[in-house]
Amino acid sequence: MRTHGEFEWLFSSLAENPKYWGFIIPRTVVRHELFLKRIVEHPTLSADGDLQLFLTFPGQLEVPQQKSSIYFENLTRIQIELFLVFRKAFEFLQSNLQN
Repeated sequence: MRTHGEFEWLFSSLAENPKYWGFIIPRTVVRHELFLKRIVEHPTLSADGDLQLFLTFPGQLEVPQQKSSIYFENLTRIQIELFLVFRKAFEFLQSNLQN
């Protein structure tokens, strides 16, 4: 279960990303289900790496109190990159097994 702070981090990550300038990022963070539904159903935002990390990372994300780009107190950048690489490899293998 994600904390409110983690939802705030996801909102900030999307809203501050220059790739999404001009997009309307829903500010319904208080209503977590609605916020996620709108982001996941968006054709561009649903492919965001931070969203994928938010949805698939098994542990709690340690987010800073201030708004900033990706930062996790208890994880190094290398650990995050390794997790993403292994997840992509797993998804690739899984899709090939289904075909």
